[in-house]
Amino acid sequence: VSTILLSDFIAETASYVWYVDGVEIPGQNLNTLVVNPETPGVHEYSVRAMSIDGCTSEDASSVATVTVLANPSVEISGDPFICTGNTVNLTANANDNDNPMADLTYDWRINNASTGITTADYSQTKTAQDQPYVYTVVVTNNQGCVAESHPYYVYVGEEPTVEVTVNYNYVCAGGLVTATAHLGDYNMHNLTYQWYKNDELIAWATEPTFTTSIDVDPTELKVV
Repeated sequence: VSTILLSDFIAETASYVWYVDGVEIPGQNLNTLVVNPETPGVHEYSVRAMSIDGCTSEDASSVATVTVLANPSVEISGDPFICTGNTVNLTANANDNDNPMADLTYDWRINNASTGITTADYSQTKTAQDQPYVYTVVVTNNQGCVAESHPYYVYVGEEPTVEVTVNYNYVCAGGLVTATAHLGDYNMHNLTYQWYKNDELIAWATEPTFTTSIDVDPTELKVV
């Protein structure tokens, strides 16, 4: 919401009482009123003047009508976890209900520095780092109303490395073996696991450990 400047052109030696929607605005006694309206809608401003000899205008001045538009809103969506060398794809979901036909402009930022991307969709390749990339996007409509999104964190990690160990290397036919996936140094969250037995996908085996019976010699267990 922008600043509004209103003036009354009576002698500056007079004092004034300003009103908005018929309600006195406290502490505003000059011939110029500067306000930063926070409530969207149509508002009427008027002023009553008192001269230095104590004479007061019986009626308030003619009314200045000001339409205050709500700022747009915006939220970021996208995949917050990717591997190094992959593309970060984000979308600015903007809402401008008071001005649905407005042309919106975008400014995507990382750590508050502009990336130069000015479209609703953001797409760039990023390398792995220990700390997340912190994205925000600033949206401006054609009335100059501005909104900035909340920070959106994107974690870019190295491709995970995995080693499989088993509790027994040799078992009797029909015996049980538990395999465990050990991940190397990585910077990833929400990892998923899929176990295979002799190259056959085991649909229910999606945890870091997998226990199965050994009926075929040899039996190969692997995880992706």
